[in-house]
Amino acid sequence: MPTPPATIALVTGASRGVGLGIAHELGLIGAIVYITGRTRSTGPHTDDLPGSIDETARLVTESGGTGIAVACDHTDDNAVQALAAQIGAEHGRLDLLVNNVWGGYEQYDPALFELPLEEQPIQRFDKMFRSGVRAHYTTTRAVVALLRRGRRPLIVNISAGDEGKYLGDVQYDLAKAAISRLGFALSKKLAPDGILALTILPGFTRTERVLAAAPEPDLAGTHSARFVGRAIVALLNDADLSGRNGGAFKAGQLGLDYGFSDVDGSRPEPFVIPEL
Repeated sequence: MPTPPATIALVTGASRGVGLGIAHELGLIGAIVYITGRTRSTGPHTDDLPGSIDETARLVTESGGTGIAVACDHTDDNAVQALAAQIGAEHGRLDLLVNNVWGGYEQYDPALFELPLEEQPIQRFDKMFRSGVRAHYTTTRAVVALLRRGRRPLIVNISAGDEGKYLGDVQYDLAKAAISRLGFALSKKLAPDGILALTILPGFTRTERVLAAAPEPDLAGTHSARFVGRAIVALLNDADLSGRNGGAFKAGQLGLDYGFSDVDGSRPEPFVIPEL
């Protein structure tokens, strides 16, 4: 039997964190992965955190796929259009879009979450919406024609949530709810085109930022960034994925549903947010 063509994927915000974990797992299945972000191997790093799009691309290629690093600020509409044009020129289609890019955590200070509403810095609100919600929408808009030509095309938004529970901060709660709702809205709008859209809700993830914030954090109940990537691979392999169209799914629950484990062999439980 002929070998099926490789999955053509775009993972936004993949210099590090969840985006890196997703790209790595896609590399392991031989995907061609466009990796975007602002951090190059040479030059400034956000908050001095490790990782760059070049390192992620190299890891994808070493894992068996093809990693293609594209410097892209997803708040720059011209840059996003140029990204779409590059993918179109090089491959003519897109099978998977992972909207993972996010903003608002630069120079992160957890004390901001505890401030009274009227003292919350408004630029943080603007950053979360411009670098998160709007960036997800404009990226999808730019590549939708390529998705229409894709093989079983799928859009995955990365968000946060737990069955409508308050996330502890008004700005964060609103931005994440909007991202999840975007997945639902896209599933309705793009269904006639055969494009599925859904949202994954990672739990407490061992990202570089989390580990940097607490040198000896309590890692009980956490999972790796690659666990989210394994969730996406499981979705790609689901022959009856249409039943999940428009939904928002905890990474831990997807692990239980599809039977995959984390890199350490553990089976993380679905993340539960305490009632506030």
